[in-house]
Amino acid sequence: MAAFWMELYQTIFDYQFWIAFFNTFQSFGPLPPILLTFTEALIPMLPLVAIVTFNVATHGIFWGYLFSWIGSVCGAVCVFALFKFLRHRPLLSKLLSMKRLNRLIIWVSKQNRYLLFILTIFPFTPSFLINISFGLSDFGHRDFISTIIVSKAVMIAGLVLFGSTVVNSVNEPLYIILSVLILLFLYGLSLYIQKKTGADKL
Repeated sequence: MAAFWMELYQTIFDYQFWIAFFNTFQSFGPLPPILLTFTEALIPMLPLVAIVTFNVATHGIFWGYLFSWIGSVCGAVCVFALFKFLRHRPLLSKLLSMKRLNRLIIWVSKQNRYLLFILTIFPFTPSFLINISFGLSDFGHRDFISTIIVSKAVMIAGLVLFGSTVVNSVNEPLYIILSVLILLFLYGLSLYIQKKTGADKL
């Protein structure tokens, strides 16, 4: 057992292993990086920052950005469309009759695309719940899709900048620390905006 863990440790920290892994991942084309960010919209526990950084490391800045943006937009739109479709179904109709949830949906329905844009340009806002809430509300398809396309472009660009800094600064810990501090600042700012707008109740 000790030999197994030692071998695993050596593999994880083997530079050639990761080079081979990145090359193999890259050989599959655009589908894997798109699916990774798409899946993040369905499984909110997945770390979007890490996914985008990985896409940048394997496909470069431009393609890593493009694939991450496509996957993130498609994932958000699919979740929105799914709950927009299901909201009049019997099961969801019963859920929507709950007083607290109904109050939440009414709040979302009164919001405009500018608030949606602000909420979704930060990678730390509960995007999964935001997509569901706007899908269950009377918020229009066109407004949602057009806003998400732009906001995700801005958000992914910021994550790509962070990811490229990390990838290119492996031997420069100061830059990595600075990038992490910026992420923490954005996290705090996103919490503040959520509280000010009432989105923390989502």
